[in-house]
Amino acid sequence: MKTFLLQWNPAISSFREADFYELLSYAEYADLNWSIWDWQQVSLYDQFYMIRCGNDGNTGVVMRGVISSEPYVAGDWSGKGREVHYADLDITFMIDPKHPQGLLTTAELERQMPDYQWLGGHSGRLLPEKLAEKLDQLFDQYALRFRDFSNDERLYFRKE
Repeated sequence: MKTFLLQWNPAISSFREADFYELLSYAEYADLNWSIWDWQQVSLYDQFYMIRCGNDGNTGVVMRGVISSEPYVAGDWSGKGREVHYADLDITFMIDPKHPQGLLTTAELERQMPDYQWLGGHSGRLLPEKLAEKLDQLFDQYALRFRDFSNDERLYFRKE
């Protein structure tokens, strides 16, 4: 299983902040796809993490899950007419960026793994295996914050 890093900047994405919050309200039943830069590397059931990017300083992991389709070509989300490859996503974790427990921040990712560009580059990049393993460890530690999440509308966390 490989791990891909998806990036979401609500200021420039066709997937707006309002779309994110609507998705959060029904994440268990959601249909979501995302553009994948390293689409030739993608296999069914690979893992993804989505990082919220942007200039407001509230950046970090907002979603985790598995890729639930083979890559396919669809319309360019940016409207520039490029050939863009997408994959469908099965979300297992999703959190409101303003949740009081906080995000697993990009600052923490940069501190723990300074040799990788966490904010920038293309969305849907394949993470090197050692970084993916470290990110999984950090995420597992982070997830311990959410022991009682059953009634929290700002969080979706499916037990895997």
